[in-house]
Amino acid sequence: MADNINYTTQFEIEELSIVSKIGYIDISSFFEEIHIFDSIFNPCITGKILIRDSLGLANKLMFDGTELIKMSIGKTKNLSKLEKTFRIYKITERKPVNPNTETYIMHFASEEYFLSQQQKISKFYKKPYSDIARNIFQEYLGVKSDRIFIENTLGIRHIIMPFETPFWCLSLCAKKAINQKKSPTFVFYENNIGYHFVSLSSLISKEPVTTINYQPKNVLEEDMLKDFNGAREIEVLTQFNIDNNIKAGLYGSTFYGIDLTAGKVVKKTANFFDIYGKSLHANRSPNVGLFQNKLNRMNTQMTDSNIVVHFSDALSGRLDYIKKTNPTTINEEDDTYNYMIERKALIQNFMNRRLRVVMPGNFILTSGETVNMLIPKLTEKTINDGDNLDQTISGKYLIAATRHILSFNRHETVMEIITDSTIHDDVYKSSVKQTSLMVANG
Repeated sequence: MADNINYTTQFEIEELSIVSKIGYIDISSFFEEIHIFDSIFNPCITGKILIRDSLGLANKLMFDGTELIKMSIGKTKNLSKLEKTFRIYKITERKPVNPNTETYIMHFASEEYFLSQQQKISKFYKKPYSDIARNIFQEYLGVKSDRIFIENTLGIRHIIMPFETPFWCLSLCAKKAINQKKSPTFVFYENNIGYHFVSLSSLISKEPVTTINYQPKNVLEEDMLKDFNGAREIEVLTQFNIDNNIKAGLYGSTFYGIDLTAGKVVKKTANFFDIYGKSLHANRSPNVGLFQNKLNRMNTQMTDSNIVVHFSDALSGRLDYIKKTNPTTINEEDDTYNYMIERKALIQNFMNRRLRVVMPGNFILTSGETVNMLIPKLTEKTINDGDNLDQTISGKYLIAATRHILSFNRHETVMEIITDSTIHDDVYKSSVKQTSLMVANG
């Protein structure tokens, strides 16, 4: 590994090769820029490479979709590396720049994406969603067990996969799954260590992989180049969004479960306190404001702001006929539909506060990990300040997506990080007190 790396921008290419019909072709001296993407909301890793070709490689290789690209890119020992084989799935923007040179972009993705696209699952499952996910990863996508990370889900479930791709089926399982603590926020994705089928609550409970400090602009460039944990840029993409919160039912929502077989309707209402209080959180206090509208009602009382209607036969197991003919269904009721409104609201709560952070290149910073952000106030510190942290945006965050950018002797990691809470609790305490008074007064 590259122990001689002293600056954050440096990296070492151990391998960057195209595997084609004519053998291995080393392209480490031909690339101008590499972009590698991963996200907790995308099923697999994707990327692209800008190639500057002065040896006629494109003509020699005759790209036709059979090519693979092998890469092993490292930093220092404590900053991990990326080591994986991808499939090149298209070539774009091929154009000459002079009589002897042309440029083009090679787009690549994990092989499992194409395996998923070429298969359909038509199968009945009777097992926990976590077991279903493990079966799909192994049987249909050929993922090795040491690259599968699955959180156990609650209950034995009956589900039919209706001639859909493995990735579609995994997404369906994630939408319906709840963990042992009944958190309904499952996602499935790939990062540089493997595939994951886990809840956001379990991800946010992980210890941070690093603490990130924002570097003011007056810090010497020489010092910045030696600080692997110093953010180069920070942008608050979203601090709150009332409109999206309402649409997602974060303040309040109503669920109607309609069972046509049983001829019954289940109604369930939930407000912010019902939803937020059931999950683990990154920091001390919610990042959601509670307010009274002009009708003198709190936003948490407006449960019709988001209405979800779901057709199901989950109650049919209670029918006398079914109890007699198939008594096992009595104890196998699938109640995951009860958590549909909670899932939507909890995910929106994370999206309420999103930051874009540009970091020195670091492959440890990957989707699904957590980081601790220390961001100073951008105003002059007063005498009464207990510290100099901006408490509205500092705290623990979940890495939702990363983009690694590598060019000549330069490696940057651009992260989108999200959190469901804040370290600042004064506003929330006053908001709760105000809410209690308003509710008490009608």
